[in-house]
Amino acid sequence: MIFLDANFIIAYSVKGHKNYNRAIEIWETIEDKDKIISKLIIAEVLNVLNTRLKTNIELIEKVCEFIANELIILQDEEYYIKGLKLLKEYYPKRIQFTDCVYIALMEDLKIEEIITFDEHFALNRNIKRIY
Repeated sequence: MIFLDANFIIAYSVKGHKNYNRAIEIWETIEDKDKIISKLIIAEVLNVLNTRLKTNIELIEKVCEFIANELIILQDEEYYIKGLKLLKEYYPKRIQFTDCVYIALMEDLKIEEIITFDEHFALNRNIKRIY
């Protein structure tokens, strides 16, 4: 099992993204693995595509189909309190709450790898960052 961060999904989906080519390379190496996300990832991806990158609705729909058909989506509500505790622990580093939830989820489910272009996931020694 491998956890996919929102920035990986975005890079994989948007041609011209600075990490697009690397995302394609990574996808080819993990195609046969179980690829896990949480519900919060969906919100992050769609918000960035819609508001920050201002992509067209067709791409947003295509990404939604990709998520529904290719990825395992986990419920994440039970990890919000654990995520808040991690937020307090990592507070000086100003890590996003959503990322703290992902770390809590990964620790609890013993998921050891995350595909992300965010460096702060390296703060957790139990998580191997693939980028």
